[in-house]
Amino acid sequence: DVGVGTDGRLLAGQSFDLRPVEPVVIETSIRDGVLLADGVALQLEGSILDVEFELPISLGQLRVEFNPNGTITGVLGGALPWRTLADVIPRIGGASQFAALGATILRGIADIMNFETGECDRISASIRVHGVPAFIYEDSAPSPDAGVP
Repeated sequence: DVGVGTDGRLLAGQSFDLRPVEPVVIETSIRDGVLLADGVALQLEGSILDVEFELPISLGQLRVEFNPNGTITGVLGGALPWRTLADVIPRIGGASQFAALGATILRGIADIMNFETGECDRISASIRVHGVPAFIYEDSAPSPDAGVP
């Protein structure tokens, strides 16, 4: 579990296990102390009224500034399939009656075309990024004192 403060932000100094996934190579550069990444594709986990879901982001670009206190701030922009969001609506308690309306609205604001189908099937989206210092376990079975100075 991840520790979150009363402000809803991650607490600094935590330890995390890496997910056993394939390595990803992303084109990056640093200009004037700002990290720029292109071609970012990832899954964001979300929750609305205790309904958990995953949002696949593709065609992503990331801009991150490194702050003197060790934190990072920035923005991630990319493409989000509108159907993924529409599928969440009926799972939210009391919102199923709005599923058709929600799907119509989401389809209407889709602005990124799928060149294979000619259909705009994704919505451009962006989120603010904030990172705090953390420790990452090097192996999948961390020792009990890992991360403790």
